[in-house]
Amino acid sequence: MAGLTEVECGTQTEVRAVAGIQTETRAESLERYKQVYKYLSKGRYPRHLTALQKRSLRRYAIKFEVEGGCLYYVGPKKEEKREVVVDPERRRQVFLESHFTEIGNHLGQKKTVHRIQSRYYWLGIVKDVVDWIKMCETCQNAEHNKNVSRKARPVKVESPWEVLGLDIHGPFPETSRDNTHILTVTDYFTKWIEAVPLQKKDALSVAKALATIFYRWAILALATDTSDVF
Repeated sequence: MAGLTEVECGTQTEVRAVAGIQTETRAESLERYKQVYKYLSKGRYPRHLTALQKRSLRRYAIKFEVEGGCLYYVGPKKEEKREVVVDPERRRQVFLESHFTEIGNHLGQKKTVHRIQSRYYWLGIVKDVVDWIKMCETCQNAEHNKNVSRKARPVKVESPWEVLGLDIHGPFPETSRDNTHILTVTDYFTKWIEAVPLQKKDALSVAKALATIFYRWAILALATDTSDVF
């Protein structure tokens, strides 16, 4: 349908970086956006609308505008401008772009929502982010490790590279070199961090990555989480 394609405004990227994310379609909001786009771009009402429904559409459309074939939410006072995202795949791509920092760290719910809402608009952003983060393996492991660390005794460290902390981050969208995860190695004394890209999240890949670090440093002890790759 031409109107819907124009409203989507962007390529449909196949995203599998967050396992278990399920497509949630909101037929009502999708149909509403299509009606607003048609009304603003072509000046016509959808067929079969009653006089009351046409008046409701006019009032609702005040908060939107069309530019370059895209539908934008501008608010009642037209003080903002955010792209309306309709396609579920595009929404997940927006989530991934907003959830990861430039260095690959994962943001929490509030910061991820703020990032998305600063540029994009759709009904249910907060709920989507909450659900997606619950499906993010790295975030759930981080929360588990945080709870465990509160109960654990602090590690006493007296010199650089005496004790290291290991962690696996990802999965991320696959790079040109087929990397999907990052191994971080933190020196507990200096807080220095080494990061090594991984093609696979398995014991052999981790061992090879650690070998490159151990070659340069003399390591006395390691501290890891409960991941089965360590």
